[in-house]
Amino acid sequence: PQISSLGDQYKPPQDGKFDVILMAETTYTTLAARQTAFLILHHLKLPLSRSLEHKNIDKGDDSGGVAFVASKRYYFGVGGGVDVFREECQALKLVVDDDTHGDDENKRTSWWKLQVETIQVYDNGNNHQQLKVAPCLETYE
Repeated sequence: PQISSLGDQYKPPQDGKFDVILMAETTYTTLAARQTAFLILHHLKLPLSRSLEHKNIDKGDDSGGVAFVASKRYYFGVGGGVDVFREECQALKLVVDDDTHGDDENKRTSWWKLQVETIQVYDNGNNHQQLKVAPCLETYE
């Protein structure tokens, strides 16, 4: 029997958005941490509703995707790590269409950001951390 390759069986989503992203050791420099945050924000499935208050339970879970990132707290000599990754996630935002009501006084600007939560710490000298990263919507009126 012929064994097919994974490439024959796997088709990435057409929209390039994923439910789950797994990453390890991708935040070792400031640039790598920034690129990791960018990749997650642009390729993680966003929630269907703009806010949890508008979520309709009957329609199922629309909480969007989640990324899990395993990284050292600090990479000696190259400057990256968990703290740098958190800073990059805070600095990065994906602006969405303004919600306007016909005039500038009622204009709201919204953007997607990344919320980072530490879910596990492995203390082995230079502690490793497992992070859960999810999109969250912020609005400025």
